[in-house]
Amino acid sequence: GTGGSMIKTIGSEARVDIGGSQVRKNEVGKNLEKNILYVCLNGNNEYLMSDSALLSDINFNCELRPTKATAKFRYRAQEYPVEIEYLDDGKLLVRYVNVKSVTPGQACAIYYGEKCIGGGIIEEVRKDDKKLWYLL
Repeated sequence: GTGGSMIKTIGSEARVDIGGSQVRKNEVGKNLEKNILYVCLNGNNEYLMSDSALLSDINFNCELRPTKATAKFRYRAQEYPVEIEYLDDGKLLVRYVNVKSVTPGQACAIYYGEKCIGGGIIEEVRKDDKKLWYLL
């Protein structure tokens, strides 16, 4: 390698040379212990999609606790309709329909109407109620 920095956002372009291929690749996950980077050859690849995320470090700035709201999964991203489940351990399970590139470690902002009412850190990303093993 050339000592480049590790890509932090799932779905971002991976600048790696695989078999001399110059086709654009997108990161879909990584295994830091084994130093493995998982990439796909198509930005719409199914491995970039998920349907729920577990949020921790929750912070609300009002008394509202809606079960239906919208969420942004990255800075300046579009808002997506979500259903929110409030878990006993203080975490939130946020369900949505096929959103691309939701990434552990990133912030998730929750909106009720036009107002940002709170959010948390994406701890785990799931598809069909199973943790995506290739996302750390």
